Amino acid sequence: MSSSNEHEGDNVDSSDLELMTMREKLIKMQEDAKKLKLLQSQQLALLQETASIKKAAEKQQNDPESSDNKSIHVANVHFSATEKQLSEHFSICGKVQRTTILKDAFTGHPKGFAYLQFEEPNSVSMALAFNGTTFCSRIIKVTKKSNEAAAKVIVAAPYRRPARSFPPPRFPGGRFSSRYASSGAYRPRGRAMGARNKKWVKPGLLST
Repeated sequence: MSSSNEHEGDNVDSSDLELMTMREKLIKMQEDAKKLKLLQSQQLALLQETASIKKAAEKQQNDPESSDNKSIHVANVHFSATEKQLSEHFSICGKVQRTTILKDAFTGHPKGFAYLQFEEPNSVSMALAFNGTTFCSRIIKVTKKSNEAAAKVIVAAPYRRPARSFPPPRFPGGRFSSRYASSGAYRPRGRAMGARNKKWVKPGLLST
């Protein structure tokens, strides 16, 4: 009777273990599905942002009143800076028609750069003199705007499950395998440990 009870207990334990293993696999699959869904939403937001920027660039290129010869690109803008502050900072160069601080489509946080469009093209050359100056405790970089820079958006790489890492194979003696282990040709670089304690002595000072 006792042996039969032990067998039944072993069967119950193995069933519980299989159930726990299946449950852990299910939880892992659900977590991977959530990560994949989140990444897909991020990629969709980036694609929408890319399409909107390209559309705006094409519209600006076809519209002579809002061409790039009236616009500048400002990099390293402080994250707390506002479009109004940026317009007032460059108002000495001429009337600013439009100021845009680009933000992340997914988080809504500023990206740290902006575009300004002036009423007159000659205001751009004056605004370029602000390159390397300080705005909101940051040194800004001012350049001419280009359609190629406006349409360039980096899309995040697709989600991939991390590859499992396996330990290197072992020899029967317990050492890790190496490409030098079989040939014995490997020698460590550098001086030997004992050579560090040796001191150089002038030959004339050696005792006879």
